[in-house]
Amino acid sequence: LLQTNLVLGRQVSAGDVLIEMDSEAWRLERQAEESKVLAVGPQTAALEREMISDGEALRGEDRALVAEVSEARARQRASDAVAQFKASESAQIETLHKQHVVADVERERTQADFEKQTAESDAARAQVGRLGTEGGVRRSDRRAKIARLEAEIARLQSVRAEAESRVRILDQRIELF
Repeated sequence: LLQTNLVLGRQVSAGDVLIEMDSEAWRLERQAEESKVLAVGPQTAALEREMISDGEALRGEDRALVAEVSEARARQRASDAVAQFKASESAQIETLHKQHVVADVERERTQADFEKQTAESDAARAQVGRLGTEGGVRRSDRRAKIARLEAEIARLQSVRAEAESRVRILDQRIELF
């Protein structure tokens, strides 16, 4: 309260100032709220740019994953083809070994080649599965990050709306006093 013009028994007319309030505290509070409003814009814009970038990265990762899985499947098919050949070769060598046409060492080498190729084929198959799983995890992580950014943008927009409302209320108070 800065000043009062109230006197008991005195006649009061419309427009007479009866009390004068100090509105400086409200002006300072209004400045603080206005600063919040102004600060939210750049923060929101930065988060929106980050969200757009992450969305583009997500689409790029999806395309890369398709190419990686396709390449791994091609390696798997090639490995399977060689494994089938090694299985056939091993069966033929085993038949010849039973007929005493091929030495033990040749049969063992052929069997070892077949087992090695089968293991490589299994590894290629496992890689296809691993790539799919890793891609799914990366995709989920990226989507979760985008969701966090969206939530933060919504929170900032709420802060801005609240600050704007508070500015309007303070403007009314300052105008009245």
